[in-house]
Amino acid sequence: MILSGNIGNKKVFYEKVSIRPNSCVSFRVYRELFFNSTLHYHPEMELTYVVRGKGRVLIGDEWMTFSPGHLALIGKNVPHLYVSVPADGELSEFRVVAFDAFFAETLLAAPDFQPVRKMFDSVTQAFVFQEPELKRDFDLIRESDGPARLIRILELLTALSRRQYRIIDPSRHFSANRFHEGDSLLVDKAIRFLQRNFTRRILVGDAARHIGMETDTFRKFFRRHVFLSFTDYLLELRLTLACKLLQESSRSIGEIADLSGFRNLSNFNRLFLARRGMTPKAYRKL
Repeated sequence: MILSGNIGNKKVFYEKVSIRPNSCVSFRVYRELFFNSTLHYHPEMELTYVVRGKGRVLIGDEWMTFSPGHLALIGKNVPHLYVSVPADGELSEFRVVAFDAFFAETLLAAPDFQPVRKMFDSVTQAFVFQEPELKRDFDLIRESDGPARLIRILELLTALSRRQYRIIDPSRHFSANRFHEGDSLLVDKAIRFLQRNFTRRILVGDAARHIGMETDTFRKFFRRHVFLSFTDYLLELRLTLACKLLQESSRSIGEIADLSGFRNLSNFNRLFLARRGMTPKAYRKL
C-alpha cells in the first residue's frame, strides 16, 4: 500500500510494508508484464532479487540496468524505483524480503552475525550484487515459515556478506526532499507511458501532453526527477530490449533494431556502440 508521507518537511511516497504481528520479516513475490513500482521509501530494509525480466532501477539518485540475478539490499528510507522493459509478453518476476527493526537491531546483535550486521548498520546505503543462481534460495524462503524461514534468510545474508558487492551511497548528494507527492505521481505516469510506447515513434511532446505539461517544462521536470534526459531514458529502454533480443533470439540485427524502436539500422549500430562499447554483432557473440 502506498501512502503519502514525509521526509523532512516535504511529502514523498511512503510505502506501508505489511509484516505480520507474529513475524519480523515479510516475503513477497511480484509477477508483472509492466512492472513499475512508484518511487517510494519505507523504514524497513529490503532485499530485492530479480528472477526474470530486464529494465532500469533507480536507487537513491543512481540509475542502473537490472537483469536476472540482480540483487539489492536497500537501506532504510532510501527511495527506489524498478521499471521493467517487457518483450514478447514475458512477465517480470521479483522476490522481495523486508526486515523490521527487531530483525535488524536485535536478532543481528549476536556476534555470529557481525558481517551481516555491518551491512545492516549502513542504513542509508544500498548494496548491489549480481547473483544469478539464487532463485532456489528464495524459493526455499518462500516455502518455509516461522523459525525455518528466519534461518534460511540468515544463511542467505551471511553468504552474501562474504561476496563482492557494490555500495551505493545516496546520502552524499541525494535529497529526498525534492520528491513531492504530486511530482511522484507525474513521474510514475510519464514512465508508464514510455514503458508502453517506447518501441514506436515517440516524441517528448507526446509524453508531455500525456501528463498535461508544456514540452519545455516537461523536459526540465523529467531530468530533475529521473536524473536522465527524456531522450537518454527512451534510448536506454530501447537498448535494454535490443540487448535482450540479441541474447535470446535468432532474429536479424535489422529486425531487432526495428522491434526495439530504431527505424534506422546505421543509427542503431552507432548508438549501440556508443552506449554498450561494442557493436550489436559483437554483443551477440559475447
